[in-house]
Amino acid sequence: MKAVFVSKDSKPFNVIRYHFTPLSFAVALESEPTSLVETIRQTPYDLIIFNTLDFPRHWKPVLKLIREYYSKEQTVFILLTGASFGFEEAAKAIFLGANGLVNINLSEKQEIARLEEIFKRYHMVGEKRRFNRIVPGRYDVFNLVFTTPRGFLLVPGIIMDISIQGAMFKPFHERPLIGLRKDDVIPDCSLRLGDTITSVECRITRINDTIGLEFTSFNEDAHHQLFTYLMERSARRLKHSREG
Repeated sequence: MKAVFVSKDSKPFNVIRYHFTPLSFAVALESEPTSLVETIRQTPYDLIIFNTLDFPRHWKPVLKLIREYYSKEQTVFILLTGASFGFEEAAKAIFLGANGLVNINLSEKQEIARLEEIFKRYHMVGEKRRFNRIVPGRYDVFNLVFTTPRGFLLVPGIIMDISIQGAMFKPFHERPLIGLRKDDVIPDCSLRLGDTITSVECRITRINDTIGLEFTSFNEDAHHQLFTYLMERSARRLKHSREG
């Protein structure tokens, strides 16, 4: 599938490319909206993400033109917006055929997850990951603690996203990251799922300010517990919305 990000800023482009490449996308950066207009008839895109902060006046004519050629199902058009994008602008965007609006701060996991969810409403994606990740909400309880294989330092932190296959983990402190290496195997990680604490073995797949973890084995019925807790997420969200 083909996607294009219309923006002067390459930083959010790198975030988009990182998250959408595993969804079988070839992602391009376009810094000139007029160039997109010139090629749109010959080059259909499955997804267009438009930075309204960089081009506050261009998104309307571009969106209008795209909808003359492609439906909302053929080309998903998502606007990245900031605080200055008011209610009237949002109403115009929906009227012109935008598929959705997402906050420009894509470093927030909730926003990148929303970007993916909007696209998935209109398209089935050939995801290279075996399982979809979820970003924990206020109704979810996920925690992880492990001990480093060298130095035996305790590393507590929060889970940024998780699936039955693995998780992205952010330690509370950077010091324990010293000495950790890619492909390190960490046995007996304590994983909290709601009121339950279970144990998993993990392999480190990458390290920067966060740690990518692959679940390599589960103790006892930990695999079933994790799968069940992930599947019950919709029920927790519904309960939370009713109580809130």
